[in-house]
Amino acid sequence: MAEKAMAQLTFHELCTKPSRESNSIATIVKHMHGNMLSRWTNFLTEDGEKAWRQRDAEFSELYTTRAALKQDWHCGRLMK
Repeated sequence: MAEKAMAQLTFHELCTKPSRESNSIATIVKHMHGNMLSRWTNFLTEDGEKAWRQRDAEFSELYTTRAALKQDWHCGRLMK
């Protein structure tokens, strides 16, 4: 459902924050991607957050293309 919803939006709409207190869809995708990589990498031998994760950057570094956003979405989705 999320992919179908994102497909209906322009790249600009994906990157737009609905209000000052919320995040854009693109930011949420970036955060989910970082979380999935951190939590699922070596999950049988390492617990929790990985030292290499740059969590704060997930909220400040923006996507420059729809393709980059889509790549991260698919990478996180494949972690399941």
